[in-house]
Amino acid sequence: MLSGFAILGEASLRIARFAYPSVAERDVIWSPERDPALFEKRVYQRDEHEIWKPVPGAELPWAPAEHLDASGFRGQAVPLARTAGVVRIAILGSDEALGVGLPFEDTWPCLLRQVIEAHGVRAEVLCAAVENSTLRQGIERWRAELRPFHPDLVLCTFAGEYESRAANRGCSDSQRIADNGGLGFPDPRERPERLPAWSRDLRLLQCGRWITDVLDGDYWNWLGGELQEQRLRPLEERFDARGTRRVSAREFTELARQLRDEVEAEKCKLILFPIAGERALRGEAGAVRDYQTLLVEAAVREKIPRISALDRFEIALRAGSRIEDFFSAGRLNVRGHKFLADEIGHVIVPRLKELKF
Repeated sequence: MLSGFAILGEASLRIARFAYPSVAERDVIWSPERDPALFEKRVYQRDEHEIWKPVPGAELPWAPAEHLDASGFRGQAVPLARTAGVVRIAILGSDEALGVGLPFEDTWPCLLRQVIEAHGVRAEVLCAAVENSTLRQGIERWRAELRPFHPDLVLCTFAGEYESRAANRGCSDSQRIADNGGLGFPDPRERPERLPAWSRDLRLLQCGRWITDVLDGDYWNWLGGELQEQRLRPLEERFDARGTRRVSAREFTELARQLRDEVEAEKCKLILFPIAGERALRGEAGAVRDYQTLLVEAAVREKIPRISALDRFEIALRAGSRIEDFFSAGRLNVRGHKFLADEIGHVIVPRLKELKF
């Protein structure tokens, strides 16, 4: 009789098309497309503090035969021990600092080193940028990966591009780092399975899990986060849109001050060098521009050195340049990287005498 009821219940749930995904299936860390690769550790891997970080030695998909170094940085490997007379520059940021789509020799971090050395100063560049990352992730990367190298100068290039995005499942980056969005560590995908694979598709078990989650509140927390994300996602370009973003505007400016304090505690200098993307330059990403405005205002208030790539681009546009001179298919092109290397070089080179290397 019990078997009959079980078969009838399973059939009824399937006819009703009932399905309830597991905790791991309901949770999105990076994106539904990129999450599987995180746990397969291709180019990026899941990290408890940085959320995701590069796999040391991984080959970059857009630059065949180019591999990250043993620290997960892009470019020529830099030894941990310092060399007297060599200035060491660390770079934090996301896509435009990493140089996604181009070989390293065409990116502004590599070209910046050439600009500095053209003035007779030997330089090392630690490009610790990570795709789609935020300043919240960047601070963790500074603490774990960059601080042991004791750089002389840190260039922080986060510009609100990803900070202003709607948070997956309504879970901010800070909450993800604190408790994995309430799921705890290790990540549910990394925990050993108690049931055989074939049993996970049973609708009766899924229904039982759903009832349990409804009673203890997990279902409602997940549903609330999903609805919040769905409401904000189409409006995320509006600064005044309500909802949880990956990093709130207030936290964004507070994190900049916090990074300054931590960097200075290591007797290092920080320069904010926010690099906004093509859409912000075209005036299409309102939230990004507002995030950047608040960042610059906070930098003035906190006396943090800064240079805005957006301002430099706009000056060039007024002088007759075109957006297409700097961006192609939504990313910085070779000329855009050369432009940024020259602009930041003009700022850094005169200040090298302030650094003790």
